[in-house]
Amino acid sequence: MLSVGAVAERLGVSERRVRALVAAGRLPAERVGRAWLIAPDALALVDGARAPGRPLGSRGAWRELLGEVAAPAFDASILRARYRGRARRLVFDAPDVASAIADEVLAIGGWSAAMRWDALVDEDAGAAHVVYISDDQHDAWRERHWAVPSPAGRIALRVVGRDVMSRLEADRAVPARVAAVDVAELGGVRVLEAAERLWSQ
Repeated sequence: MLSVGAVAERLGVSERRVRALVAAGRLPAERVGRAWLIAPDALALVDGARAPGRPLGSRGAWRELLGEVAAPAFDASILRARYRGRARRLVFDAPDVASAIADEVLAIGGWSAAMRWDALVDEDAGAAHVVYISDDQHDAWRERHWAVPSPAGRIALRVVGRDVMSRLEADRAVPARVAAVDVAELGGVRVLEAAERLWSQ
């Protein structure tokens, strides 16, 4: 039997969502004392039952983006909504943007990563440089590069957990599917065509 927390982790949803599924009768559970216990085979009743456009939490989003579980077919509007919770989104500016985004603690995302994965992408269409950083490196990076929050900033920082960052750091560019989501958030026909190609890699 699995706890609510274990089921939430397996499904990539919150514990609150698991309790709601139990309360609605969609997920059979047995109450033992004050805790709910769920049989592992009951997960098949709800696995994948999440609406495709509904936002995922960080853990569920990264499981799909990194290929640990199946992801939906490409639909730009779904990608923008579904993976919104993958990272905390901040916008900064810095005196030397080139140096700030070249910092080794970052993983390059957005249009710059798209150019690496898609030979048809030949110029940067992004308004800001999208980069990923772990939450434990964020403050030191800001101090090192004198980065300040700015609504019109040139650095779109995506803050993720250290566990996620450790899987992104290998070649400094985020995986193609992550770049597809970053690019889909930009909008525009040409950009969405690139996002679709990246998503299918």
